Amino acid sequence: MKRFYVRHDKSSMPVGTDGVLLGAWCPLAMGSVSDGRELAAGPTFRVLDAGTGCGLIALMVAQRIDAAMGEQGDWQVDAIDIDAASARQAAENFAASPWNEHLRAVQADLREWQGTYDLIVSNPPFFNRSLTCPDPQRSQARHAGAGMTYDDLTCCASHLTSQEGRLAIILPTGTEKEMLQSAEKQGLYVQSRCYVSSKQGTNPNRVMLYMGKEQGITEETHLVLSTPDSPRSETYARLTADFYL
Repeated sequence: MKRFYVRHDKSSMPVGTDGVLLGAWCPLAMGSVSDGRELAAGPTFRVLDAGTGCGLIALMVAQRIDAAMGEQGDWQVDAIDIDAASARQAAENFAASPWNEHLRAVQADLREWQGTYDLIVSNPPFFNRSLTCPDPQRSQARHAGAGMTYDDLTCCASHLTSQEGRLAIILPTGTEKEMLQSAEKQGLYVQSRCYVSSKQGTNPNRVMLYMGKEQGITEETHLVLSTPDSPRSETYARLTADFYL
């Protein structure tokens, strides 16, 4: 990336398009995703990256918060992962970044974590009805049931966020209904939704959800990653312009 480097050879969750999308897209302030509003300088801002893997999303969010609040701002990004090797590698990536004083990586189970956050971001385990991977480390990271479930995630998010706090996640479109049912049981409702298609003219295969504790109007957008003329569409290139070299 332009401002940081990520090693992922020891992590259960290497760098991938899903993580890049969520790290670039997730709103950092209440309001419209499309209106360009970013985090306004305030007394504090706390973020939790649940299931951080190599720390990619945490680093992207840190870069964006720093741009909005600056080094003098009171902000912190905690990144947890149940996999010890992933947490260690995230810590190493954080230490080598410009925001090392604001980033913390911990081996921990989300279900046992304590704190209060303004934003929780997660690229969660979602292949909950597919065959498990023979690699136990990767299976735990990728499969609900082998580790964290949707009910675990939404329950924890409800308890760990402030009243104005938000949960931002990315999922396959086929699991959206299940996630929303789980979220509503915990009093979490969609504020913004972005469907993602790999290519122009294809059906979306991912959805990014931004959820909070208030019911209201849901903003819905559609992002196409590539077009016949370019491997990165104009919209995707603009979204990730501060990150990709």
